[in-house]
Amino acid sequence: MAAQQREQDASDQAFAGASWHTSSYSGSGANCIEHASLPRGTQAVRDSKDRERGVLTFSPLTWQTFVSGVPSAPPTR
Repeated sequence: MAAQQREQDASDQAFAGASWHTSSYSGSGANCIEHASLPRGTQAVRDSKDRERGVLTFSPLTWQTFVSGVPSAPPTR
């Protein structure tokens, strides 16, 4: 249990200064993610409803590849 707590503390410190943003397309807040830019171009993503669950991080190249594949307009229904 102590090792798990140390891991959580290290994770909290790594993202303590991050400025998290939610998409303006999120609307009511259901099914949202938050995004933060970290040092050296690393990008972070987390679930806005369950922030304690963890953070996914992506290298600058991986993030750019993802973003370039996302349409610029929201999908129509």
